[in-house]
Amino acid sequence: MATVTQIENLALGMLGAKPITDHDQPDSTAASAMKVLFDDTRDATLRAHNWNFATERFSAPLDGTPDWGFGNQYQLSQDPFVLRVVELNPDRHGLDADFKVEGRHILTDEGDPLEYLGIIRVTNPALFDPLFVDVLAARLAWKGAYRITQSREIERDKKADYKDALREARSVDAQEGTPAAAFRSRFLEARDE
Repeated sequence: MATVTQIENLALGMLGAKPITDHDQPDSTAASAMKVLFDDTRDATLRAHNWNFATERFSAPLDGTPDWGFGNQYQLSQDPFVLRVVELNPDRHGLDADFKVEGRHILTDEGDPLEYLGIIRVTNPALFDPLFVDVLAARLAWKGAYRITQSREIERDKKADYKDALREARSVDAQEGTPAAAFRSRFLEARDE
């Protein structure tokens, strides 16, 4: 099980920087950079893939009607906080159900209740998948590279490292499920890129 400090230290190690002792008490430029970057980078990394450990199913009641374009509006879950909608339930709403996320709402013509699959904000690092930890550390290294090293070349290298780590994690994570679910997951990811 990783901690926030351990994840930040993985990122700092990728940059050749000294490790920190406590995320909550930054004592260097590198530590301050990690503290500033961590929450947003974690959320962006969660949004980047349909992580199995961060996936939940939701049923949302009707929450009004948009002014135009769609017939119904549904509130995204706040607890747990949904970072991204993956799909509407294909068994209930069909494979081609049209929807759009605007603000904290899902707009669609689909009927009440709306069933959807979402990626949630997971803040407890003890719940992170080990491959997610690697990808998050790689993204932190990329995002913190210039602040810590003042090198655009290192920043570009760390961005490439992040993309490689994400590609590997996506491949492994997509293998957990039935072939139809795995196919649909890969199809949706390809569509989102």
